[in-house]
Amino acid sequence: MRAFHLLLVLALLTLSGCQNGTPTPPPVTATGTATATVAAASPTSPPESAFAVTPDALRGLTIEVWHPWTGAMGHLLENQIGAFNLQNPWGIQVRGRAFSGFSELQATLRESLKASEVPDLAILLSEQASEWAAQQVLVDLAPYLNDPVYGLQQAEIADFYPAIWAQDAPGLQRWGMPAQRSGRVLLYNQSWAQELGFSMPPAGPQEFRQQACAAARAAGNGRGGWYLDTHPMTALSWIYAFNGEIVEGQGYRFLQPANLSAFTFLKALFDDGCSWREAQTDPIQAFSTRQALFLTLGIEELPAVERAFASQGSRDRWRVIAFAADFSFVSYGASYVLFKTSEARQLAGWLFMRWLLRPENQAAMVKGTGFLPLTRSAFDRLSDYAAEHEAWKQAVERLPNARPAPTLASWRQVKWMLGDGFEEIFRRGLESGQIPLILAELDRGAQDVSP
Repeated sequence: MRAFHLLLVLALLTLSGCQNGTPTPPPVTATGTATATVAAASPTSPPESAFAVTPDALRGLTIEVWHPWTGAMGHLLENQIGAFNLQNPWGIQVRGRAFSGFSELQATLRESLKASEVPDLAILLSEQASEWAAQQVLVDLAPYLNDPVYGLQQAEIADFYPAIWAQDAPGLQRWGMPAQRSGRVLLYNQSWAQELGFSMPPAGPQEFRQQACAAARAAGNGRGGWYLDTHPMTALSWIYAFNGEIVEGQGYRFLQPANLSAFTFLKALFDDGCSWREAQTDPIQAFSTRQALFLTLGIEELPAVERAFASQGSRDRWRVIAFAADFSFVSYGASYVLFKTSEARQLAGWLFMRWLLRPENQAAMVKGTGFLPLTRSAFDRLSDYAAEHEAWKQAVERLPNARPAPTLASWRQVKWMLGDGFEEIFRRGLESGQIPLILAELDRGAQDVSP
């Protein structure tokens, strides 16, 4: 009798394992890893999405993404669009539309919105996205991010570098997800500095001045030191290096003691011949031939520096250094945003966005462009690239000490005002005592364009 009961139990277990054909697969995370349902949390049913969109509503749906990238960046994105169209389990199809830069894309969006025609996704600068968020045409991504089925896990959110993650969430809402990030980094010719008697990179402004002026004396002909760069992000980086700030509430305040100290320091450096520039001189060429000890440029330009040193046959060692001990550089760049359409189209757009943020897809974009990785797990997949590009690796290692650029919608205009004001302080004949007037003028200009 006991044997009979045992056989009956075994038969029932076998039948229960065969019911309903193939079992339903577990949900897939943003990294593509299947996750098992935690029995203790929900013993009978899997997590349910907050979105009332069925798989049938997604199947075969075609959505459009507008982007500002041509050349290598545009080609890489189109390749990833093609891969998503083939791989995604819902049969969603994405079409890309390229524009010749952010300005053209933003102008087209303005005209399209007048006719109530919008793309499903766009790739915009954060300050551009803030403009559309204010007009209530963007989707807050927080509900998608936190959805139990389609969202990201907490570990995946924590994987993003802080400065990169913070840029798209100026308040309680999240208007974008990182797409591409750069930074204006500070380069240093370590070999030349050692020959000048300096064993370590400068630890603060006064040591920076000491080494820059020593290089100027060694180079002669009015060269050496820091190759002057008035890019807005370079100006902002120096302000942050002096513990300055420009954003105050929902506006700006440039005339502050720390900001004045930063600009006065750089003005004196230039007036004393310890920084320089010439209209016909290539800054990278100057740095690779010991005509500049320091150089600032975008991280995506680092391969050009590598090529310049190689073409010179130079054995000099150069590196990325911090602007200040507790601050490395300003992180800035483009983000994915989602326009309000229908719930099914918005979810499809989010799924595509989430797929693009997989570490392997980020790594492919970095290898083709030289920009920053967005997450630590993407950086882990780039060990070969890091081994070949030491300065890029040094920049990424400094990402934890980076700060994001301002996210106010007016920043798209104010940043160029900052660059113009920064340029003005180096005008021949302008006295250091006039710098407060320039900062006050920046305050007035920023007030005119701020809401």
